[in-house]
Amino acid sequence: MLSSFDILLIGASFIIMVLGFIARYKMWRQGKSEEGIGGHHIKRIIKLIEYHFAHRKILKYWHRGISHLFIFWGFILPFIAVIVAQFKPTMPMWAARHLSLLLDFAGFTAIVGTVVIIISDLRNSKRCQKDTFTHLWIFLAILVTGFLAEGVRLTITESYNFFSPVGLALSFLMPASPIFLKILLRIHFMLALFFLAYLPFSSMRHIVSATLNVYYQKIEPRGEIKPILLEGDYFGIGSVCDFTWKQLLDSDACVKCGRCDDNCPAYLAGHPLSPQGIVNKIAQNMEENHAQKSSSTCEDRGLYNDDGTIGGEDIWSCTSCMACVQNCPVFVEHLDKIMGMRRYATLTESKFPVEYKQIFKNLEIFGDSFGEGTLKREDWLSNLKVKKFYDKKQSNIEWLFWVGCAGALYDERSKRVILETVRVLDKAGVDFGILGKEELCCGDPARRMGNEYLFQKLAKKNIETFKKYGVRKIVTNCPHGFNIFLNEYPQFGGAFEVVHITELVKSLLNEGKLKIKSRTDSLFTYHDPCYLGRYNDIYQVPREILDFALASEIKEMEFSKETSFCCGAGGGNFWRGKITGRRIEELRIEQALATKTNGVITSCPFCEIMFNSAVKQKGLEYSFKVLDIMELINQVI
Repeated sequence: MLSSFDILLIGASFIIMVLGFIARYKMWRQGKSEEGIGGHHIKRIIKLIEYHFAHRKILKYWHRGISHLFIFWGFILPFIAVIVAQFKPTMPMWAARHLSLLLDFAGFTAIVGTVVIIISDLRNSKRCQKDTFTHLWIFLAILVTGFLAEGVRLTITESYNFFSPVGLALSFLMPASPIFLKILLRIHFMLALFFLAYLPFSSMRHIVSATLNVYYQKIEPRGEIKPILLEGDYFGIGSVCDFTWKQLLDSDACVKCGRCDDNCPAYLAGHPLSPQGIVNKIAQNMEENHAQKSSSTCEDRGLYNDDGTIGGEDIWSCTSCMACVQNCPVFVEHLDKIMGMRRYATLTESKFPVEYKQIFKNLEIFGDSFGEGTLKREDWLSNLKVKKFYDKKQSNIEWLFWVGCAGALYDERSKRVILETVRVLDKAGVDFGILGKEELCCGDPARRMGNEYLFQKLAKKNIETFKKYGVRKIVTNCPHGFNIFLNEYPQFGGAFEVVHITELVKSLLNEGKLKIKSRTDSLFTYHDPCYLGRYNDIYQVPREILDFALASEIKEMEFSKETSFCCGAGGGNFWRGKITGRRIEELRIEQALATKTNGVITSCPFCEIMFNSAVKQKGLEYSFKVLDIMELINQVI
């Protein structure tokens, strides 16, 4: 039975905890409002319940995931039981015994989980955060003192309660001392109150902030970057106050588990990028700005620059592969923060990698990143007769085949892939045409490099062209174009039916419009392009196509599907020159070589270009093949 003083202590600890979280809330609210974050409450609640009860995202790292699951239920079940016990409910003896057994099991597994995470953190200094570590020891002490008190109680009552197995085992070691029992219960009680009061002041506040972040997780397409209004004196994110409140909550929800770094290809290749480091620096900047109680930090906009909180190479090393977001257990969105800072660097300060100056000039003048011009857009056609949308003799063409800059203009190898694609579509009798000389860059490089102005200009021009010729359906073999047409052109009124070439070919195979004549005996592995896989969840379709074309199953690389390693081209890095660390494409090719296959197949022109370059660097161009999936299909039909 709680005394009045105990109730006062409980009230005081809850007040301290609430005031602490109110202070955190004020920190988040330094950010701007965010449109579209509200609504969908039923859907969000269902996702939140599923997240906590199933623990699926956390369990992807099974050892820490299971430990976290043990701690979660070891905290929730006794907490609920203590609250319910204050109302003195009556229940049948059999129910009380089984409840006792359940609570004993939950408490014991929570101890196991806590010890495993403590040991894991001790072995990994990066994860060993002082305040979190302290909270884990406090939680462990709460559990241990609870079991010790149970053991002393059973010793005093001489009760052999097999439905409290942990307490029963400890009872043989405990003295039958009522005073000792009172001391243990008091320690247990005070530790629990301290745990609650200290919660918002340590990294363990993720119990609340991460829960809120999961609730407000992005429900729009993952591959979508939100547009900005090109008005005012500055653009993008240059200070902590330029983030939205949700982005600041994001940074506060980080549990510092390191999964983003562990899966970031730029970080693993030794490039100057740590996704966790960026998020943590934003949180630190948020706290410092709030402590100053002034807008000076916001006015100075010193978040991003060479001497600021986040350095230039931190944001330009990102390949926009989304591995950090995919692997974050609490749905932190690293990429939108990096893209916001790129916009600030490019549009406001004009500070970007020197190579991008020519790319922006090419896109502005020629409409393509390679500076070749629209007159060369049809050179790849050779003697092929392909319908053109601008041809007045043609009308009601079903599909626009979007060739893209890499396929139409880069090199003979890339052009050959496009020719193979056209032959496949011809063999299937698909009614398609191209824009040819009226095709411009889709704008993906400009947007990912932070040049939102140039992207919007290209996007609006392309949409205008599409509508001019009555385009309804778009098919492309470039995942970057596919993603931007599907997820980002609708922002500007460009809503079309968009499919990747693998999706169309899969349906043609299923319908019998394409028939496999002979399967190839070569053994291959498959690389998942980031903008096809992680951005748009297209993993299985290319593999189903390969089931048609290959005599044997593909051998998966260590990093495949959701965990696929990037080729290194995304986020504008295709055009980067000398970098710190290793080339990402070389690491990926080494992973492909480890499968002991004859080559690697991909379904992205940029991946194919990067891998061919890496294979040549290693002198393996004659022994290890790099194929686009359309080249293989054309060989076997």
